[in-house]
Amino acid sequence: MRGKLLDQIRAAVARSSGVPKSNIESAMAGSGSGAAAREAVMYEGRGPSVYLVLIEALTDNRNRTRPEIRHIIEKQGGVLGEPGSSAFMFHQKAIVEISTYSFSSSGNTIDPTELAIEVGAEDVQVSSDPETGARDSIQLKCEPSQLNAVCGAVREKGLEIASAGVMYLPRLSVSLSVEQFEKAEKMVDLLSDQSDVVAVYSNHELA
Repeated sequence: MRGKLLDQIRAAVARSSGVPKSNIESAMAGSGSGAAAREAVMYEGRGPSVYLVLIEALTDNRNRTRPEIRHIIEKQGGVLGEPGSSAFMFHQKAIVEISTYSFSSSGNTIDPTELAIEVGAEDVQVSSDPETGARDSIQLKCEPSQLNAVCGAVREKGLEIASAGVMYLPRLSVSLSVEQFEKAEKMVDLLSDQSDVVAVYSNHELA
């Protein structure tokens, strides 16, 4: 994926990862004419509780970005690894989030599972408000190569797409205690705040 589509996907991934809006705007500005050339880089690390992280960044200076990311990880008790040290635990999937408002207001009575089959998605995840039971998220999962086709099929159903992008999902998650989980979340937040970072993925979860 290149050009505008890549920028849109980066922005969607960044939103899902809690990366600050300023990082997204900086990355987009850096791709404009007259700006210093930025390149996409991936950093891999390990947290103190043996969970793994992937950090996607757009940088015009690797000699600045890598040390800053290493400093964040090491200060939290982790280690910045070599290429391949964490990536094996993740796989790429495309995620299409459907606007629940458009789903409920379109008069569409189709079950989300049936919708996933009809649009060519391989899986669907529905989350609901615990108090009202109303759907607050419908996410379709598919192979990255099928992203455009699935998005097109969803729109043909009269549904709006809230976000769509390619993400790294963990093959296996590491369960952490409450204290460990809070520390892991802190490290992810700090990495997300680094100015060149556009997405952070981790395989930690609360036990």
